[in-house]
Amino acid sequence: MNILAIDSNRNNLQAIENQVKKDRNNLFTASEAAQGIAYIETEDIDVVITNKFLADGDGFELMRRALAQTPPSPVVIVSHQNTVDAMIEALQLGALDYIPDPIETKVLKIALHRAYERRQMHLSAAIEPVQDVEPTVGFLQGSSDAMQYVFDQIRHSAPFKTTVLITGESGTGKDLVARSIHALSPRAQGPFIAINCSAIPRELVESHLFGHEKGAFTSAMARQEGVFEAATGGTLFLDEIGDLAPEAQAKLLRVLEEKQITRLGSTSTVDLDVRLVAATNSNLEQAIQEGRFREDLYYRLNVLHIEMPPLRERPKDVPLLVTVFLDRFAQENGMSHKNITDEALEKLTAYNWPGNVRELKNITERLAVNAQSDTIEATHLPPQFQNIVPEPSSNFDLTPLVGIPLESIEKMLIDITLQNTHGNRTRAARLLGISLRTLQRKLKEYGQEEMVV
Repeated sequence: MNILAIDSNRNNLQAIENQVKKDRNNLFTASEAAQGIAYIETEDIDVVITNKFLADGDGFELMRRALAQTPPSPVVIVSHQNTVDAMIEALQLGALDYIPDPIETKVLKIALHRAYERRQMHLSAAIEPVQDVEPTVGFLQGSSDAMQYVFDQIRHSAPFKTTVLITGESGTGKDLVARSIHALSPRAQGPFIAINCSAIPRELVESHLFGHEKGAFTSAMARQEGVFEAATGGTLFLDEIGDLAPEAQAKLLRVLEEKQITRLGSTSTVDLDVRLVAATNSNLEQAIQEGRFREDLYYRLNVLHIEMPPLRERPKDVPLLVTVFLDRFAQENGMSHKNITDEALEKLTAYNWPGNVRELKNITERLAVNAQSDTIEATHLPPQFQNIVPEPSSNFDLTPLVGIPLESIEKMLIDITLQNTHGNRTRAARLLGISLRTLQRKLKEYGQEEMVV
């Protein structure tokens, strides 16, 4: 691979050169932004490492140039601003990693290896683009644009061993994303171990995750392997990772960095061959600010990120999911399939679904049990659906917008979308059909940056 390093600090450049040589890759170096941009535009650069502060420019501008390439070149930002806000800003703008200046060899090694994996993923996706629009991928169903985007992310991440962080509201199907990644990966024949971190007693977390030796504590009557060892050759899914106890967070971080575990009561280490997938419905960035979650662990988990959209943002999938759930219920209970009227489907589609897909599944099964006939009517729906009036399917009357400048309409649409996504830029960009960077640029143009997180 071709690595480009831009930094006026010679010690940083030397540290990068030493690591790149160990990894047997090629290195281009520059001390100024202009030379770095020239390399990006003329050479086939795979990974960029740039200091945020350069004598003749901003490292973020270099990052924008690198990410604009096809496929994009992953960027590692180096900065003396070692604060949460600075890191979040860099990551929101597209940086893969953010490491402190001066560079430490161990931190650089991890960042580079993550960048190599990300570049390989981009190259793989560029060679074999995903063009099929399928209603099913792995254990998930959906024909909406939002789910097609999730399907693409699953397909692209499945072949790698890279850690994945899945976020989204409760009930959206984060566990099914994890199972789908495993099922489509080279590890599909290995075990898939799923653990709910919030359900493990605090005093047993370390033993449960990493195992223990006989006599390690009072009730340890025999050696017991933990879930990391049990998942050898496969995938370990840690659900509700945000609820992991602080002391366990520290030990998990060490495991991710060293790829080894030490059982309780043992002095020897065990090498790991496990792919880790984690999920949470919590805002981990807020948890970091409040001191409830380790910042360094967050960045180790958030190598590849998949966000599951709430069901209210993909109403197009509701009829498909209802059909799937009705078919599944009929097969599992040895009964004939029940149909559902268009009116009932329209009411279900117009509902806000605070409990997401899990709530839809429960409602569908309840309808299948309670409906006395072979057809589910709108009158069979629970009370909360009876007063729902579906929006008309005809085209909107755009006449009142005639004469209003396009820029004002666009600004208004962005504002409404951000309000509906509660300020979540990633979801808003997805709904608007634009990239996150484009949305950020437009917010800056319209002076609306302060209105979102």
